[in-house]
Amino acid sequence: MIIYKPRIADSLLSDKLEGMGAVLIEGLKWCGKTTTAEQKAESI
Repeated sequence: MIIYKPRIADSLLSDKLEGMGAVLIEGLKWCGKTTTAEQKAESI
């Protein structure tokens, strides 16, 4: 079982998702983009 550690981007992502139907998350490899998105997504 993996324990999710909250990231600074979590609150920003939540705010953006409230105003838009989708967002684009960009960043370096292995920085947690997919894991962060999965925490907030209603569908994958």
